[in-house]
Amino acid sequence: MGIGDCERLSREIGDVLDAAALIEGGYDLEVSSPGLDRQLRKEREYRWAVGRQVRCWLAGGAEVRGRLTAVTADRLVLDRGASR
Repeated sequence: MGIGDCERLSREIGDVLDAAALIEGGYDLEVSSPGLDRQLRKEREYRWAVGRQVRCWLAGGAEVRGRLTAVTADRLVLDRGASR
């Protein structure tokens, strides 16, 4: 999601809020993206990332890149061929 997407969503959501008169008076609507380099922390974030390129750091600091193909309670499965 880029800046243009945030701008478009802000206009569309603002139009809906204005038409529905859900908020009285003036308001500031802010639409933002958490960014491409955010850390995944919650289970739903890992599930969301399945099929996407990710970077993981192993104990000792080694970095591994690949497409996240599966998530279980104790394991992340990466397709490292997809990152080349």
